Amino acid sequence: MQEKSNEIYFQCECGYYIINDLSLMLNKTTHCPKCGKKLFITTLKEINDKKFEKSINELNKIISRKHRCRLSITLNCNYHCTYCLMEKESILNEFKILRNTNISSLESKMYDIFLITGGEPLTNPKLLNKVVKTLMTFKRIPKLYLYTNGSLLENLIRRNYLHMFDYFSGITIGLHSTFNLLDTITEKVNYLRKFFNYNGNIRFMAPDFLEKEIKRNENYLLAKIKGNIVFSNGNCNDNDTDNLLLV
Repeated sequence: MQEKSNEIYFQCECGYYIINDLSLMLNKTTHCPKCGKKLFITTLKEINDKKFEKSINELNKIISRKHRCRLSITLNCNYHCTYCLMEKESILNEFKILRNTNISSLESKMYDIFLITGGEPLTNPKLLNKVVKTLMTFKRIPKLYLYTNGSLLENLIRRNYLHMFDYFSGITIGLHSTFNLLDTITEKVNYLRKFFNYNGNIRFMAPDFLEKEIKRNENYLLAKIKGNIVFSNGNCNDNDTDNLLLV
């Protein structure tokens, strides 16, 4: 291994040595991807070659990991949409099973983002609360995003689960019908802002048959509803997402 004495590295107490260029691949972080501690600068002359090579190999594994996890906490839903992706065959093909008693084991995966979905996650607020509390104990605190149809928000008020929404960086509400569409959207936003004191991002996700209706009224809605509101179609899956189902 050739030494380049002028090359700058970040060193961590847990043994990770990060080349300056690689740090850009870690979202320009100044914290160790393993232990979360702040990194400090060293030179290659101060590093044992074998230890360095081992650390770089481990670091490359972390860089290549998937950064997001779609965590489906239930298959139950109070709606029965014909276009829903949560069919048995789809679940078996796309999701890995995780016992809900093992949520804390996800910390070692070092996901940056958890997309909490169902079914409808608000059908089981007790489990949702448990999941949120556990994820927020991780040393490397992830961002949490909730996917819901929004129809059971009132139940959370009665059952005193309002505090959960403090932890969500964003909430995506699925739209299901053109009936009273504009009123439904404004009602959900006002509900979250007024009763939950939620000031984070709200996204409305519509199936293809609602897309034209949304686009036609988007400017009106954005003018009427103040805050961080986004409209989109599609779902929360992509190639950078692991899919886990709690059972």
